Amino acid sequence: MVSTTGQLDAPLVDIGAVQREYWERKTIELPSLKRLQKPKGWRGWFQKTHTPVCVIRRLNSTEWDDINNKFLDLRAELAKDSILLQNIMAKMMSAEEITSEEKKIIAHAQAKAMPIYIGMLEVMIEEPKMNYAEVQALLDVCDQNDKDNLMAQVNTLTSEKMSVAQAVANERMSEVNTLRADMMKDVGF
Repeated sequence: MVSTTGQLDAPLVDIGAVQREYWERKTIELPSLKRLQKPKGWRGWFQKTHTPVCVIRRLNSTEWDDINNKFLDLRAELAKDSILLQNIMAKMMSAEEITSEEKKIIAHAQAKAMPIYIGMLEVMIEEPKMNYAEVQALLDVCDQNDKDNLMAQVNTLTSEKMSVAQAVANERMSEVNTLRADMMKDVGF
């Protein structure tokens, strides 16, 4: 190991924080929709058709609250099956085979949750502006790779939101624990 004189004792980069703050807007290419791009005008026949894109953005807390309120009943219904789904996912993560019945349960849960994803995409897609039915039509027309790409972006955004909420909750809990310890010290326990 080499020691350098005057080396700074700087903290290492927190890559998790960098990844959370990496993007506010992201351009997503949808190559499966390229076949639907028709050239316009007579000059269009000589121009190359480009891959269609959509621009998505992060959601703010009010938009998250609106989505949660809009799909409250569906989220409550999904929460009923969450323990069963967690057991199946744990089984999958430990590289065990899952039965065909368990595969049906997962597929049914994904189909049930799709309106929430579509509602999130409705708000997230900034360009071109779309309503719920148009987002649903977009997902119907896209091939599986493009659909998976869009759903992965929603999942990434959701998991980032949950990790931030978890960090805030942990910080608050540590504050409560220190206050409790101080109070117990003052009382004499």
